[in-house]
Amino acid sequence: MNIVLEARTNDYSMSEAIGSSQTLTQPHAHGYEVNIDSLDRHDEIRIYTGRSEYRFLLTDPVSLLGLLAGGQLGEEPVEAQLLAVRDDDGFHLKDDFSIIGRGMRIIFHILADERTLATSPVTRLALVKHEG
Repeated sequence: MNIVLEARTNDYSMSEAIGSSQTLTQPHAHGYEVNIDSLDRHDEIRIYTGRSEYRFLLTDPVSLLGLLAGGQLGEEPVEAQLLAVRDDDGFHLKDDFSIIGRGMRIIFHILADERTLATSPVTRLALVKHEG
């Protein structure tokens, strides 16, 4: 069973591959946030920016490795690692932050072609929790 934490529901092929979902809302004072320390294998982070939507399906939550799709990457998932975030205080590597949230830019390393992708500032995040 998956639990979708967001204000609206979108069904994506990566989340459909691991089960059905139930919609819940989780408001925060500063928009939606995701605590990366509580992520499990097969959890999916949905990242919304002003122009794009990304989906990051975790395959290794300790190393923050997973499959990333959407935005400038298109719909075909690629292997990626969540490397860092950038906020008003600067860059924070993956060992230096535990929350990703609204206003941050999320920086991924795309493994196939050894490039870096930085999102535009996040407007909203959603977490699809895989249980079972």
